[in-house]
Amino acid sequence: MTQEDKLNFQDDDDFFAPEDNANEQQLDAWEMLIVDDEEDVHQVTQFALSNYVFQGKRLAMINAYSAEEAKTRLQQHPDIAIIILDVVMETNDAGLKLVEYIRDALRNRFVRIILRTGQPGYAPEQEVILKYDINDYQNKTELSKTKFFTVVTAGLRSYSDMITIESYRLHLEERITERTAELVKLNQDKNEFLGIAAHDLRNPLSAIQGYAEEIIEYLDEMPQEEVIELTQKIALSSRQMSELLTNLLDVNAIESGKTYLSLQEHDTGCAAKYKTKAPG
Repeated sequence: MTQEDKLNFQDDDDFFAPEDNANEQQLDAWEMLIVDDEEDVHQVTQFALSNYVFQGKRLAMINAYSAEEAKTRLQQHPDIAIIILDVVMETNDAGLKLVEYIRDALRNRFVRIILRTGQPGYAPEQEVILKYDINDYQNKTELSKTKFFTVVTAGLRSYSDMITIESYRLHLEERITERTAELVKLNQDKNEFLGIAAHDLRNPLSAIQGYAEEIIEYLDEMPQEEVIELTQKIALSSRQMSELLTNLLDVNAIESGKTYLSLQEHDTGCAAKYKTKAPG
């Protein structure tokens, strides 16, 4: 990098927070990975963004001097928000292969990748933008401090928005999972309840059937008193079955929201006294 490039990278100080003001806040940090094989590039980048603050958070800069070293840094820091990436390092396409590694091997779609090259002939802008999943393309010789500020800010804003959306998505999936489990449990309870209800309904229904068949078979030789007794039993079993059906319908109405329970206070003491009071 020439002295002229360094000077281009060090103008427009008004865009960055003063050191004193930044130190007054307890700030989290955006992790930014700088991948370049030139030491000067790392130093100039750190100088240019030394007082940078976005959304109340400063930058924590992580350095890598090759694509291979960058892979290690990415494994050590899975929450890197933005990568400033050179193209030509240990090979002429080392940076481009790192992009493929990040997107395909790591399956990281969130980190913002800014390609910054001093040799655009090895990576023509239009070809690279179309072929590789990068978020910006910058020429080192044209990247002033003001432009670098804009590029980094746009990248961090995009990253922040994507993380927020992902957080909402995960929360929604969690709620859907919880709700699904609740519905499964309710369905199990309903099936258990219906099984119990069916059993309870079968008893009076069997009794009615038995009494009716007995009357049909022995009516001609059965005393009238016995007929009356059996018909009374049929009536009793019918009432029991009717009450069970009414209860089932009430439960269904409550679950469907068509009926609401109204809780009221009652003095049970009076009823108890009346029940236990000896006849006078």
